[in-house]
Amino acid sequence: MKKLLIILLLPLLALSCTAQHPGIHPISAAELQTALNEKIQLVDVRTAAEFNGGHLYNALNIDVNSADFDAKIQQLDKTKPVYIYCQSGKRSSNAAKKMESLGFRTIYDLKGGILSWNNK
Repeated sequence: MKKLLIILLLPLLALSCTAQHPGIHPISAAELQTALNEKIQLVDVRTAAEFNGGHLYNALNIDVNSADFDAKIQQLDKTKPVYIYCQSGKRSSNAAKKMESLGFRTIYDLKGGILSWNNK
């Protein structure tokens, strides 16, 4: 009986997890490459030192762990898509959740961060 209940509830659990963040869309390095052909809002959420060590062309650096992240990120247009990345994907995932709570409608988060970009 417990197994049957678990099997029946798994699809509902999966749906509820994806519905929690409808504005956040993980994208691949190839998908980001295509998006870069347009004028987009691109944000590197790593530290300034990491950013200075190499970043994607035209990216803004807004460190997700800085005290002024919320103030700086809100200078972007919330109605237009924002593409974000970090080193491996953890910090950008956190940044995407913060941005969604601040009213950003569409956030594209590079899966695997700049490491996946460099490996593409």
